[in-house]
Amino acid sequence: EVLLSVPMEPADYPRSDPGPNGLLLKLAKEENLLRLQWMLSRITGYVGVVNHQGGRFTGNLKAMRPILADLKRRGLMFVDSRTNTNSVTPAVAGKIAAPYALNDRMIDVVASRAAIDFRLSEIELVLGSKGKAVAMGRAYPVTIRRLKRWIEHLPEKGFVLAPISALAVKPK
Repeated sequence: EVLLSVPMEPADYPRSDPGPNGLLLKLAKEENLLRLQWMLSRITGYVGVVNHQGGRFTGNLKAMRPILADLKRRGLMFVDSRTNTNSVTPAVAGKIAAPYALNDRMIDVVASRAAIDFRLSEIELVLGSKGKAVAMGRAYPVTIRRLKRWIEHLPEKGFVLAPISALAVKPK
């Protein structure tokens, strides 16, 4: 499944800038929705969006509510990359019954074989305790190689891969 990466205001904005169409707290709700619409119009075939950066934005109820409501209206899910441990995504999505998923681990914060393998072992611990886990990584060659190797051994560990939409929380 494909997710569209949507840049959102990071915790250290303006030092880190999400770019010319990033969603920002200082903008009116309508402007952020126009920016989201513009991004959504660039490609097709995605099941939802994932925030790029967004540590400050995903922690703001007033900013996230219209974004999640718009995604719900379009039949799309939101995957929170969890750049903010105090993200409001579960609270807002639960209140408006919008589908969402939360990242459990970014597997290639350090793009090395050992670091990625360690993060994948953490994913296995999450799987063992929660029964499901969401792992995110970049398309680095080392990440792809380590994932390929890890995926080959999942059946013997009793785990299976699932599409992100199968892991989404779908509030009633």
